[in-house]
Amino acid sequence: MVTVISYSKNIYFDSNSNSIKNGFYYTMLDDVAGIMLKNKDVTFSVFGYTDNIGTEEYNLKLSERRANEARKYLIERGVEPDRITAKGFGEVNPAYSNETTQGRQLNRRVEIKSVGYYESKTQIKIDEIKKN
Repeated sequence: MVTVISYSKNIYFDSNSNSIKNGFYYTMLDDVAGIMLKNKDVTFSVFGYTDNIGTEEYNLKLSERRANEARKYLIERGVEPDRITAKGFGEVNPAYSNETTQGRQLNRRVEIKSVGYYESKTQIKIDEIKKN
């Protein structure tokens, strides 16, 4: 058994893209799905963001597509749709400065965070994710 208190991960995207770009991120999403499938009271929120290149309106829609891409993958893995929310924020709340190439790359992200009961720091016992 593993004790999990809270969970938060990021997925990074190429410019002007909502495609999840490599296997590492799919493995991370599989881990989230594993947590959710083994703990029916756990819910997650997926928040999408962009850098500041492009219009605010375009970036808002792109961030929504990014968040929904991660949500869709979790649903395809068997997680109930009502346990995953997705919201795009566009270029609002950058994690890093948009003045540099590296900062913009790190702002093109989706944040996946546990919410509700799970986020309240109540400990939940789960089977080891890698067992199955």
